[in-house]
Amino acid sequence: FTVKAFERGELKATGYIGGIPVTEHRIRTPESPSRMVLRADNSQRDITTQDMCFLYADIVDKHGTVVAVSEGSVKFTIQGDASLVGENPSQIRAGTAFAVIKTGTHSGVLQIAASTNHGMKNCMKLNVRPSLSP
Repeated sequence: FTVKAFERGELKATGYIGGIPVTEHRIRTPESPSRMVLRADNSQRDITTQDMCFLYADIVDKHGTVVAVSEGSVKFTIQGDASLVGENPSQIRAGTAFAVIKTGTHSGVLQIAASTNHGMKNCMKLNVRPSLSP
């Protein structure tokens, strides 16, 4: 399809079942970057000892929309029984930088910090549970 003109704003999609709205999702045109949001890919399971986990640093605007044109890099640091695997600092691509961590043999809380080369900083805690396998 061809876009004749671009207009900033918000797009809302509503899902219906039997004519009744059951879900809604909104996206908006990103504004200027204002902060960095950290998240861990642990949505499907708990993070355990002797495990791997992806960490993400999203560069977002004041509404929480990822600013896909963000550039630069993010340096991750960890305090606790875990180590970073791979490249650090990580390049920001499509508004997000990522890192991979490998947890050690001790359960507990990891302190994760991240900072961009533009001065944005944030931190998070990640709870590591004992592994159930030997």
